[in-house]
Amino acid sequence: MSFSTEWEDCYKAKRQVNNWPFTDLISTYYQYARLEKGAPILEMGFGTAPNATFFNTIGLNYHGIEGSESAVTYATKKYPELKDRLALADFTKEIPFDKKFKLIFDRGSLSHNSSKALERCAELIYDHLTDDGVFIGIDWFSSSSDLVDKGVYKSKDKRTMTQMHEGCAANLGEVHFSDKMDLMEIFHKFKFIMITHKIINHEYPLPAHKDARWDFVIHKS
Repeated sequence: MSFSTEWEDCYKAKRQVNNWPFTDLISTYYQYARLEKGAPILEMGFGTAPNATFFNTIGLNYHGIEGSESAVTYATKKYPELKDRLALADFTKEIPFDKKFKLIFDRGSLSHNSSKALERCAELIYDHLTDDGVFIGIDWFSSSSDLVDKGVYKSKDKRTMTQMHEGCAANLGEVHFSDKMDLMEIFHKFKFIMITHKIINHEYPLPAHKDARWDFVIHKS
């Protein structure tokens, strides 16, 4: 199992339409991956492509992969100039661009996959980065989150849950929960530059809950 049909249902119903780039991604980019104008970059799981606005503005050569046909249709209508650089594909199985990238990144997309699928993703990322390339991962679900145990564990995969019934991951297919060691095992070919564990305690509205996620930066070694 890789791309979840629940995500297509979500985007088709326009339940998740984001139009503004994510702050943590922007700040991490400026701290760890400033690139020259024209540099090729790739987003894995771009959704409705809110991050494309930022990267287009600073002159980077943005590409994206997304598994939802409805999301790709939305994004290509919004950014017709990117039509040939926005691919409908399963990023756990292929990166359908015949080039290497200075930067590959995702914000909360890869962690909606099983352990095996993430291992395949790591190999694909490694193969499609330039020798000095950088990968940025933003908002990977942490095993410290209160979302853990809100679903059903996949058979033989004790880090991935399905049938989530609460929170931001409800009804969105597979959800992978990582600790630091898990991240380092998945990306064992890479050199880690930064790992941040974000823990936010939401006190109100009730019920109070803890949201925990990972941001990290790695270099191809």
